Amino acid sequence: TIFQTLQDYDRWKKQGVLMSFKPEGWDEIHQSFKDPDGQYVGVAVYALSYAYNTQTIPKTDVPISAQDFLRPEFKGKVITTYPNDDDVTLYLFYTIVQKYGWEFMDKYMANNPQWVRGHLGAARAVASGQAAATFDTMTNVTLGMKKSNQPTDVAFSTVDPLPIWPQTTAIFKDAPHPNAAKLYITWFLAKEQQSRTGTWSTRLDVPPPSGLKPIFDYQLANEFRSFITNEKLTEELRKRDTMTLVFNPIVVNTGSKLVAIDTGYGAAEAKPNTTHGQYQQNLAAAGIDAKAIDTVIISHYHPDHVNGLLGADDKPAFPNAEILVPAAEHKFWMDDGEMSRASPGRMQGLFKDNRRVMSGEILKRTATYEWGKEIAPGITSVATPGHTPGHTSYVIASGSARLFVFSDVTNRPELFARNPGWHAFFDQIPDMAEATRRKVLDMLIADKMLVQTFHAPFPALGHMEKDGQSYRFVQAPWSPAV
Repeated sequence: TIFQTLQDYDRWKKQGVLMSFKPEGWDEIHQSFKDPDGQYVGVAVYALSYAYNTQTIPKTDVPISAQDFLRPEFKGKVITTYPNDDDVTLYLFYTIVQKYGWEFMDKYMANNPQWVRGHLGAARAVASGQAAATFDTMTNVTLGMKKSNQPTDVAFSTVDPLPIWPQTTAIFKDAPHPNAAKLYITWFLAKEQQSRTGTWSTRLDVPPPSGLKPIFDYQLANEFRSFITNEKLTEELRKRDTMTLVFNPIVVNTGSKLVAIDTGYGAAEAKPNTTHGQYQQNLAAAGIDAKAIDTVIISHYHPDHVNGLLGADDKPAFPNAEILVPAAEHKFWMDDGEMSRASPGRMQGLFKDNRRVMSGEILKRTATYEWGKEIAPGITSVATPGHTPGHTSYVIASGSARLFVFSDVTNRPELFARNPGWHAFFDQIPDMAEATRRKVLDMLIADKMLVQTFHAPFPALGHMEKDGQSYRFVQAPWSPAV
């Protein structure tokens, strides 16, 4: 194994499943990067330094402390990895908060930072100009981009400590080829190989990469192992980064038809001890038979909206319904060229999932609709792209009354209506999603229109209000007693 998750090595050692092995050069390895009993050892040292776009930020304006990223000129232009996704980023934020207090986070969030999954994404965003700077890049990654003539460079704080950690390896006692594992670790830790890694060595007798100082010449935060093995502390910190996502698909009785708008995750994805995938059960509890649904309208092709078209048996969950989908959305996800350009991970997974759902009997029943049209009695489609290319909302009219069906113009409105410049990683085209969000929120306020939100707590119905430079969702009063 070679992992960043140092807590695993401590656990495995306590379980007695690791083999003791001290390769050649053991004495040259710094004590903070190895187990004294030889049960695990660091093979490379990585750091989270600053990165900046050299075409955007003059060298004289490069940040030298975390507090510099709070400057007004960086509003909306700084990017960091989600701390609840990455242990090292969580450690980075912890070191900052320990020094500057939680007030730093309030000010940082007020500066509308961008968020991304993974340090590579942060480094790429800075190099491409999508973001101007980050205090959360892996030094070796950004230096590699600089070497390939991309407009980016690293910087090191002269005020705040540099978070580092050793990428660590070990051999399990039941490894099928322990001698091969020993040879591999010995080769990896040899001076010649250590000088080729592009990052600092755990060995003190190996020079740093060109342009960098020896690792212990920097002011360091070198307590990642102690931090990540402190389960009580990390659990408490992660609570601060946790929110509950809620889902509110609706059914509309037009007088002549029963119309379902979006379908939830679907019964096939139901999980024990959660409300995940319970759409059909909740529909029945509301006294509605799925067989009675005449039309299903889909707002966009994300799994919490489209996967419920299928039941647990992969048969249509609404056996008598026609299915209406946005033409622009369907075209995008069914385009082979777009699929071939999809980034690995989430986007490729979405293409695969959407094509799984939109096939067979579901596809036979599917028709597309255009924006700005009445697609069912009293239900008009509204273009709200950005969250996805064909994302759609709706106006439901009954006499003089109107209701705006928000779909995913925002996720939790407590966060994204309050902070319309924030970009959730779900938003496929972030700048377009933000522009749409602001336009829709202003329209709802000007028209005093009632709004139904997909990702707000029940009843998810209310009005939007202006609150300074942001917005506030005011829930309609309700009572469980009828």
